[in-house]
Amino acid sequence: MTRLFLYWAPLAAYMAFIFAVSTKPMPEGAPLFWQADKLFHFIAYFVMGVLWVRAIKAARPSTTAGEGIAISAIISFLFGISMEVCQYFVPERSAEVLDAVANGAGAAAGSLIYVSSCFKKRIVS
Repeated sequence: MTRLFLYWAPLAAYMAFIFAVSTKPMPEGAPLFWQADKLFHFIAYFVMGVLWVRAIKAARPSTTAGEGIAISAIISFLFGISMEVCQYFVPERSAEVLDAVANGAGAAAGSLIYVSSCFKKRIVS
């Protein structure tokens, strides 16, 4: 039980954080560079992909590397899409397809890199 909590609690907290940040009006100020928000989306969902694949593996140790990556990336991508839909209704925010693409790419990259570099021996069956 404690082991699962150590993997699921950070994921739940991180997703709550992403929700909170995504549903607030955009902070004032110019972006660092053109389309900077795509990089922020990629990084945020990269972390989410890592957290998801860790939690999935903790809950179901028999999960293969491919299954972990696929499940993590799909769930994170769907969550990212739902955040884009929510942003449509938030003042000073907009729902953008390219943000959703950056979310999905970040989640897939995070899952893949985590599995291949950190815990390859444990996840590959």
